[in-house]
Amino acid sequence: MPRDIENKKLIEIDIRFNPEVIAQFFFTRSGLWKHLLGTALAVIWILAGATLQLALPNAFPTIPLLTAPLVTVFFVQRRKPVAAFVAAFAMGIVLDANSFNPIGSSSLILVIVATASIFLNFKLTDHYILGTAIQAAVATAIYAILAILLQRPNSTWSDSFAILIRFLGTTPIVAPILALIAFPLMDLVERLLLGKKSIDQDNEDE
Repeated sequence: MPRDIENKKLIEIDIRFNPEVIAQFFFTRSGLWKHLLGTALAVIWILAGATLQLALPNAFPTIPLLTAPLVTVFFVQRRKPVAAFVAAFAMGIVLDANSFNPIGSSSLILVIVATASIFLNFKLTDHYILGTAIQAAVATAIYAILAILLQRPNSTWSDSFAILIRFLGTTPIVAPILALIAFPLMDLVERLLLGKKSIDQDNEDE
């Protein structure tokens, strides 16, 4: 075998740093800032959804308001399915940790809500207002039914049925209105902090 072929390197790796790409990643809204702030906003929405659901029943006892399934719907509409499932699971843990529910029960319920919402989102993509209203109503109804079945095992059938009627009589009506008001405001916060271009690129990627 010729010496030049014998000594020739089979693999050559050339590492070069592109200052323009590095600067774009660290110092523009579409780079590291977008990912860090996007994660921080996701945590804020998760904590807000869980905290409001724990606090609002004391403030408005006659109107059952379920914010956790609504935030789950928001993640389904604005993020990828994996992110929606992670948010639903995390929100459920926060709910259970601050209540007397078994740990993981709310996470299971919200993951089921996310699954149903993802299915509806594919079917209603071209109808934002109608789609959001239906998703909000279905999400809160599913959450109410499963919460009564899974988190109130010692309640009598009559008590559970009375609570379910109260929820289904008000929540699926209030939830779409709340979603159609809250989602644009949450969108506005994300666009102001992350930039319109970043949000639009995320939606196109999905």
